[in-house]
Amino acid sequence: MIMSGICIFVILVIGVIDTAGRAFFNSPFIGAVEISEALLAVAIFSALAYLQRTGGHVVVDVFSNGYGPRLKKFATFVILTAMLAVLVFLLWRSGIGAMTAWRHNDVSAGFLRVPIWLAKLFTTIGLGVAVTEAARELVRAIFGFDPQANGPVRNAPDQAQNNTMENL
Repeated sequence: MIMSGICIFVILVIGVIDTAGRAFFNSPFIGAVEISEALLAVAIFSALAYLQRTGGHVVVDVFSNGYGPRLKKFATFVILTAMLAVLVFLLWRSGIGAMTAWRHNDVSAGFLRVPIWLAKLFTTIGLGVAVTEAARELVRAIFGFDPQANGPVRNAPDQAQNNTMENL
């Protein structure tokens, strides 16, 4: 999450420098778009596992609030399994993309030739950590523990963690 914050901060600084350079000196920051694009990919994928672990993703619980404890457990298992499958697929494909970009020395097409493989490498690393976290949560859910808890906390119907607007 720290890396993600640093990337966002650098993107903001680049934006300020680019805007001030255009406004006051008629000289933009060369490569601002290319660097910002690469940093944005790093920021998104480096925060993915942290948000999954803390439950920070947007949750739409229109139907799940009415689920009983067994249906909630089953729905959690199905969702975590599907999420793990999608993340594994994305990890596999991003790894292939990063290797291909590295072999061909792909660079951005703008004024500043930023290596694309570097952002793809960080994307793959972030997805690898997210796959590990999703697998951890799935194993915890299978054994009846709260997937997002740090310790051995059993799921109970009255203790179910629910991130609704009332709890915020």
